[in-house]
This record gives sequence, structure tokens and C-alpha cells, in this order.
Amino acid sequence: MLLLTARIRRWIRLLFGREFPFDELLDLWDALLAEDPALDLVDMVCVAMLLRIRWQRMPVLLPNLASTNAVVQ
Repeated sequence: MLLLTARIRRWIRLLFGREFPFDELLDLWDALLAEDPALDLVDMVCVAMLLRIRWQRMPVLLPNLASTNAVVQ
């Protein structure tokens, strides 16, 4: 879980500047800053990006989930 929260914090802090090509980043900034001044879209972008990489992260998360389920049962 720490890995995912660190990733989200980095995305928000840099407003996704390291995650997208520059031309796509400008479009994202336009949407985030012009269309949504309250920045509610930032949360949605973070969730979408986590969903996009979830299968890459599953091998890291599965051992943790397996040990958690063993303790609960």
C-alpha cells in the first residue's frame, strides 16, 4: 500500500509531468486547471492511472494479500 500512496503523491506533486509526453501533458493541464479549478479531476486521473498499471503491480501485491488472508482466517 505504501508503494501506491507514494506513487499517487508523486503524481499529484508533479501534476503528472513525469508520466506523460509533453504534448499530452499540456492537454491534461488544460483539463485540470481550466475545466476543473477545484482540481477534483486529479483524484480521477490518479485512480485511472492506478487501474492502468494494476496488472504490472499485482505480483508485488499478491504476496501481501495472501499473508493478510492467512491471518484473517
